[in-house]
Amino acid sequence: MKPVKALYAIVAVMTFMLLCMAVNRQAEREDFGYHSRNTFRNAAIVGEYRIDGGEWQPLTSDTEFSLEENHTFSIRGHFAQEIEKNHLVMLRITDLYVRMWINQEEVFAFGSDRQHSEGNVWRSFTSGGITPEDTLEIELYNIYKHVHPEAVQQFLGRIFYGSADGLYKMAFRENGFSMVVGFSILLLGAMEIIVWFILLIMKQKNISRIFFMGGFAVSSGIWFCIQFNIISLLVPYPKMIGFADVLSASFMTAFFAMYVATYLTGRRKQLVELNGILVLLYICGILAATLHDGMDAYHTVSAGWVTAVLTLLICMLFLNREYRLYHSPMIKAFGISMVPIVIGTLLDYFMYWSAVSNDTRWLRLCFLFFIIIQLILLLEQLRDNERKARRIQQMEQEIAQNKIAMVLSQIQPHFLYNVLTSISVLCDEDAQKARQAIQEFSKYLRGNLNSLSARGVIPFKQELEHVKTYLALEKMRFEDMLEVAYQIETQHFWLPSLSLQILVENAVKHGIGKKEKGGRVIIRTTETEKSYYIFIEDNGVGFDTAQLQEEENKHVGIKNVRSRLEAQCGGVLEIDSKIETGTLVTIRIPKERNEGAF
Repeated sequence: MKPVKALYAIVAVMTFMLLCMAVNRQAEREDFGYHSRNTFRNAAIVGEYRIDGGEWQPLTSDTEFSLEENHTFSIRGHFAQEIEKNHLVMLRITDLYVRMWINQEEVFAFGSDRQHSEGNVWRSFTSGGITPEDTLEIELYNIYKHVHPEAVQQFLGRIFYGSADGLYKMAFRENGFSMVVGFSILLLGAMEIIVWFILLIMKQKNISRIFFMGGFAVSSGIWFCIQFNIISLLVPYPKMIGFADVLSASFMTAFFAMYVATYLTGRRKQLVELNGILVLLYICGILAATLHDGMDAYHTVSAGWVTAVLTLLICMLFLNREYRLYHSPMIKAFGISMVPIVIGTLLDYFMYWSAVSNDTRWLRLCFLFFIIIQLILLLEQLRDNERKARRIQQMEQEIAQNKIAMVLSQIQPHFLYNVLTSISVLCDEDAQKARQAIQEFSKYLRGNLNSLSARGVIPFKQELEHVKTYLALEKMRFEDMLEVAYQIETQHFWLPSLSLQILVENAVKHGIGKKEKGGRVIIRTTETEKSYYIFIEDNGVGFDTAQLQEEENKHVGIKNVRSRLEAQCGGVLEIDSKIETGTLVTIRIPKERNEGAF
């Protein structure tokens, strides 16, 4: 399969690009390049700390703080640098309860209680002039367990002072790229959902995969866009941001499960779909608890990660099983597209343990590659669906043509039989008229043999000549008992061959022929802005229209004419009849199906 081979090449190129970018970033990385013009500096703390009122211990840059349980961390000491008056002191707070005193006077407080976080944010206060001789006291309390294991280290290591411009520059330098990647993923997902909606309006089939992939991309794009280092500076609603962070991650899990289910069959498909539904119910539970009880969404983070990991394992196991059973090229391509995710995870893991960076920029970039590859697969699926639809349409056309051929094979002998029957009657009643009828019929067959065997539509004028010849033959038989009138206002349109003749034949045979004193047949045409109309009216014996369906099943003539009109020119056949009054047959042919015929 060519797309699979192309994916191998794409993944190889992406892998090479990622490695080159990683090496280049390591070579260019500087040690905190934010100190220009002395407007933005890091404020180091010299002192000691204790946990939950325990013994005081020296505070160093290597000190680690465990957040596996809720603890109160107390720090005392002083700033290593002087912070001039009116300079901003900027603090990076990650779901912590914070209190700060200078010379036993409280200068900063963050958090209303120790149960609910105020968010993952930057906060600041204005220095009144702080010197290294001033005593500093800080109290920290981690509101969550396990959620942000480096929250205290981050707070102590990222206290800055100076200009707010420097903070914005630093934040965008550190996380701007990752946020742009997230926004790109979000846009791609939105485009997929728009495409899905357009295809839905067009009543296209097999498009659920596009919707689920779009939902997955939008959810992951929102999750990646939430770079707290930046977004907390741009959006003044930290609780809302944290709520969106948790929910978007859960929606990623649900949409991923539903997306994978589109590659599966049978029981595996049902189980993965059920998994996705359960995750959606889990999200509803989070929403209900948050709205009703005021529960903080971050209390569900651990359960959310467990759900995500289990869902991923189930999906991968079932995909592997599906591929082993059916060797689907699309599943193989999906497996290949997961390679960038693995590469990004390994790169970030390496950077973290080599103390280069604890950001997940490479995972985010590889995730973008994953979304792009999925788009390629979806486009290939749409092309494949289009090819299948075209083949189905061709098959349907062939079936329709075969049906038409069968219809004509029924109609033509039927027509010949009735004409010869009329001639045979004339042979008994008037030999001269019978001889004349035979000559006329012979002339008709010689001149219109091609029309009789026509499989497509023919000009109305040509069909009308068939009808006139037929009625001339029938008038020889019925004489004054059959009256014929023509009111032709338009004839520049096409219709299936012998369709008009069969209806006129029914009017004569079943309408006029059964009436003791005979009757009249009127054929007229007219047109409107959008359609051509043909009317066949007789004042024969009529019939009960309630039995029309049964009559059509018994006599293939009307049924065949109706189906051929609909299939070949979009025509509609309507019949209105009253017993002892007569019958009116109306044919409507849309002009849009006749454009270009002449």
